[in-house]
Amino acid sequence: MPASLDLIAGFTALSDAYPEYDLARAHFEGEVPEAFASEFLRRALLREKARYHFRMARIPVTSVIDRLELTACSVPGSDTNSRRLKELLDANDFDVLAPEVHLRAGEYGESYLMVWPLDSEDETPDGLADQELVAAGVEMSYHSPMSVRVIYDDEHPNRKKFAIQRWREGKSWRADVWYSDRIERFTTDGEVSGANENDWQQYVEEDGPNAGQWPLENPYGEIPFFHFRTERPYGRPLHYDAYGPQQAITKMLVSQLSNVDFNTAPDRIGLVDPAAVLDQNGDDPDWDDDADAGLQSANAGNSSSLRSAPGTIKFLTGLKDVKQFDGAEPKVYIEPVELYVRLMAQLTSTPLHYFDPTGDAPSGESLRTAEAPLVARVHRLQRLFRGPWAEACKFALRLIGITVESVDVRWKPAVTIDDPEGWQVIEAKQRNGVPMRQALLEAGYTAEQADEWLDQQAEEMDLRRRVEILDQMADAIQKLGGAAAMGVVDQGMVATLIDRIVGQITPEEGQAA
Repeated sequence: MPASLDLIAGFTALSDAYPEYDLARAHFEGEVPEAFASEFLRRALLREKARYHFRMARIPVTSVIDRLELTACSVPGSDTNSRRLKELLDANDFDVLAPEVHLRAGEYGESYLMVWPLDSEDETPDGLADQELVAAGVEMSYHSPMSVRVIYDDEHPNRKKFAIQRWREGKSWRADVWYSDRIERFTTDGEVSGANENDWQQYVEEDGPNAGQWPLENPYGEIPFFHFRTERPYGRPLHYDAYGPQQAITKMLVSQLSNVDFNTAPDRIGLVDPAAVLDQNGDDPDWDDDADAGLQSANAGNSSSLRSAPGTIKFLTGLKDVKQFDGAEPKVYIEPVELYVRLMAQLTSTPLHYFDPTGDAPSGESLRTAEAPLVARVHRLQRLFRGPWAEACKFALRLIGITVESVDVRWKPAVTIDDPEGWQVIEAKQRNGVPMRQALLEAGYTAEQADEWLDQQAEEMDLRRRVEILDQMADAIQKLGGAAAMGVVDQGMVATLIDRIVGQITPEEGQAA
């Protein structure tokens, strides 16, 4: 049976997108080739470049992703389901998985998270799969956009039409096409392009629980790949605008390092003197006073007089002068590099001090102004990534029989105010009516931290209020006692009044003060 049209469309889309992903990876790793006007120079410097990697273009990615920290995923209103979700995430090393998904989405512009049941019979090269993972029953794994691609419905761009996953087995291609109701598996026979229908055939397992089945049933009604992307429908690498500056920086620095060899051992030229006194044999001259002068040549008896030792003289046969070609000054390379770094920072909206942490970094309000574009990019990615994480967590819970309507995805604040100038602004906001909780959130603290601090503050304020009231009561009791002694009021009336007031401001049994 020839391959389905969806397989060919998905495989072609993966193949067409691959060069851009590879280019993004090369710039991220500092491995992109440079362009030279001279082919000879390109070949000469290519050997040098293999030894050096200047990964400046990764800074626009890491500066954003390092602030994109996912703190928790929970089910609103259900501590039990929240606990089960945390168990699933912990079993899948969530603290490692989430940063990997985010980093690769920044590097390639997109990444994929696959969520699927884990059978206890699944094995790894070291034996049975991780027992905590087996107990959880659900596996969550990162997949590169170089091997997985979700294809969306042309009429409804937000709906997944199908997903294709491809990989190599020896010289053959393997590909799975995932639908909401089935899984179609294909393979090629030998090394072929995979672009033609006749390159493919059905892949049917010969043993195991799926032996002889094609296609496989997808009993969960959902395509299990969740798409993290910096733009829609497909992402754009965060360092895309850094490609040009990165190539220029690498070219200049590799050229400068190659020039170091010429500065260390420069090329020299010798000017020939046809009327040279010394003969062409290079013999030492026979001077009568050599022994008396202490200038005996260190290479007496040798065929060449070019030897170096204390108290010796060098003689150059037939030469009247020696000159050398000096290498270019380092500033010829370094000054343009500084320009290209500034261009990279400007084009990628990355603060310049991320590229040069040894310089004078801004502080206070200047720092917040400089980092505002970066913080805005972090907030944008938080909004874009919140949906895939929520959908992935809901699906993971459904795989273990728990259906929830929503999942709360919480992020660490992208910025925290910790300088005197910033707190003066926060205090001014509170004086002008901004609630304290909102002020804490704007200062960069999480909702949980703000709520906990406000609860503690409320308890402290309540206790302080009680103490103040009791102090006032003590003064009032003293005055009432004086009034009773003078017969102005009845003693029993005073006692009743005091009991009622003290009972209102004193906590009941079992309550905290």
